[in-house]
Amino acid sequence: MDSERPTWRRAVVWLVAAGAVVAVGWGAVMAYTGYRQTAGPGGAVPDNPAAIFPGALPVTFDTPYLQLAPSTRYVRLSAPADTTVTVQVSPAGRAVIVPALATMLSACLRAGPVDPRCPLPSDRVVPGTLRGTLANNALAHLQVQVQTDRAGLIAVAVPDLSMHASYQQLDFNNRPFPMSGPVTLHVAATTYAVAPVRLNWSSPS
Repeated sequence: MDSERPTWRRAVVWLVAAGAVVAVGWGAVMAYTGYRQTAGPGGAVPDNPAAIFPGALPVTFDTPYLQLAPSTRYVRLSAPADTTVTVQVSPAGRAVIVPALATMLSACLRAGPVDPRCPLPSDRVVPGTLRGTLANNALAHLQVQVQTDRAGLIAVAVPDLSMHASYQQLDFNNRPFPMSGPVTLHVAATTYAVAPVRLNWSSPS
């Protein structure tokens, strides 16, 4: 890629003037065929249609944690005028998100002060009382998805994480009683595609 060509920047999506696309967010990038607009270095991504040449889309990111989905990395001659280009978490992104989530979950299952937002098997479980050990394949079905907002938020989820645990649960008189057995956690967190990755617990959707 010719580094001397003018570039446009919005969020962290860099677009080359020789074949620009219009970025409407991290999760989706809209590419339009039409006339070409130019802008000075650092200018805004044009909101009007811009020329796209067939071939690889001239889109790169200033983070190794994102990439274009393989199925939408190219513009073909047969492509429709309005083409949705999907942005996804790259293998490098998953490589840092998975251990970060495992560390957070392990902290939720240890004795001592824990984040009150840690996932629980039910709202009757007393926060901070869940104890257990994650299986080696506990995060095998981890889901990561780039949201469509302009901030580039990444949603991380493990919809049904099963494990054996001990905990305290409130009875109908709101008195805590010790319990143990199999539980299912609905794990959800968010982060941004920047280093260092900082995950925050969120409510499962």
